[in-house]
Amino acid sequence: MNRKYLFLLCLIVILAGILRFVGLSQFPPSLSHDEVAIGYNGWSIYQTGKDEYGKQFPLLFRSFDDYKLPGYIYVTSISQALFGINEFAVRFPSAFLGTLTVPCLFLLVLSMIKQKDIYFDSKKISAETFSLLCSFMLAISPWHINFSRAAFESNASLFFIVLGALFLFLSREKKWVFFLSALSFVASIYFYYTARVLVPGLLIVYALLYREEIRSHLKTAFIACLFGIILLLPLIPSMFTTGNARVSQVSIFESDIVRVPYWEAIVQNNFAPSAVIFFNKYMAYITHFSDNYLKNFNLDYYFSNGTGPMGLLYLWEIPFFFLGIVLLLKNRRWGYFVLLWFFTVPLVGGLTVGQPNALRTLPNSIPASIFTSYGLLACFIWISKKRWYKPVIIIGVGIFLFFFVRFLSLYFLYTSHETAEKWGDGHKQLASYLTEHADIYDNVYVTGANWRPYIYMLYYMKYPPQRYIEDGNQNSFSNLSFGSADWDEDTTSLSDSINVRLKNNDSMLIVLTPFEYEEELKKIQRNEVPYSFQLVEIIDGTYITPRFVAVTIVQEE
Repeated sequence: MNRKYLFLLCLIVILAGILRFVGLSQFPPSLSHDEVAIGYNGWSIYQTGKDEYGKQFPLLFRSFDDYKLPGYIYVTSISQALFGINEFAVRFPSAFLGTLTVPCLFLLVLSMIKQKDIYFDSKKISAETFSLLCSFMLAISPWHINFSRAAFESNASLFFIVLGALFLFLSREKKWVFFLSALSFVASIYFYYTARVLVPGLLIVYALLYREEIRSHLKTAFIACLFGIILLLPLIPSMFTTGNARVSQVSIFESDIVRVPYWEAIVQNNFAPSAVIFFNKYMAYITHFSDNYLKNFNLDYYFSNGTGPMGLLYLWEIPFFFLGIVLLLKNRRWGYFVLLWFFTVPLVGGLTVGQPNALRTLPNSIPASIFTSYGLLACFIWISKKRWYKPVIIIGVGIFLFFFVRFLSLYFLYTSHETAEKWGDGHKQLASYLTEHADIYDNVYVTGANWRPYIYMLYYMKYPPQRYIEDGNQNSFSNLSFGSADWDEDTTSLSDSINVRLKNNDSMLIVLTPFEYEEELKKIQRNEVPYSFQLVEIIDGTYITPRFVAVTIVQEE
């Protein structure tokens, strides 16, 4: 690669880093519940070698009983050792690996086309130019940027998938690189569950398309596969036991919504043979799988609302995206590999509820960048032969800049405000308040209306992990107790906490949402409870005001 291309690649990587790192602690506006769980468990590993439940160096982290894979949490323990306990440290691995995915895609495309020039209507385009455009499209991709700016295991896993694919293609020239490919693919599986389906799919596709190359290195490829299986052995038993908990929560095979309507149809038809044939659970699975799979190709999902206020890709990409798909059909093996990658990824979505899902299909940001780049180059070559190509190019650049600036404006100015509640905005401010004032009271009760607040308080109050392991749980630690979410059981409720306070005559601070506060005031006004509230503090979030209301109890005579 000459210096010109290397310089341009460096500029693209710098742009990718800027888009992923600038304001990383503030945008998104707060750490989500999963992010703080990752952060606190990572810090606990760094401090004690144990997770929040006291398990020594686990391969699966129980967390919210969703049993998180270990990759991102262990990497976060390192970043927090370097940067401290803060939002930047938790999100750094995702932003860093997301940035590195951009040059990896450049090298992957180069290796796929074996550094051969590409021709459009007899016009030559260098392999480096095409690869640079693919990496540029990923660098500015709304899809990839969104998931690189928060602690998403899927984004980290994607880096290792791309790296594994890169080494897979490089192994055609140097067979020992098979082992680096196996190592990278295995690493991706340690980060995110989707890789368990995607990686075998990619390997099968590669084996079918490049069987001649594999046949010439069959022994090395076989040993590399064994090497990968050995690396997976520690994780394999838990993948099918406790590690299957999260999969079961989202699987169509465990969903009553999928099965029950079909069973009811059979019962209502008195178990008629036709009903049994056409309304059994297997037909339910096939129907829902097909529906979920196809939902992940919806045009509005890709180009309108996939990331909230806009699509996964830019609206201007539509013609180039589809043109790229059509043209890639003419490029035999590497084009087929990209296309089959694209159609393999949504298999995961087909097997799970809640579709379409931009997180589970994030690996398709790679073929999407290649599609658009291929179509864009073909159009550029065609237009460049026309007399009027200069004004068209100027208009095209203007359209690109408009949508790019629009995306940045929506992301940094609009989305943060609109999605603040989903990101847990206000918990950091609450933790800061309790750090200063909780010791004044015998007991502090925090509402569970906003997910599970215990993990936010642990993280933002920097509660020592060893102390929590010894004397805390999700319901309480220190003098703090927490209310239950709608789906929780056996946690402290508001009425229970107040009754305990009244019985023991303890001083107690109660933290409620504004809605709960208003509802409790109505009960007090109707004399339904033997106490009243004294307002202590209104706690605002960055965007949500007010977020919490802190009160004390005044017992009625």
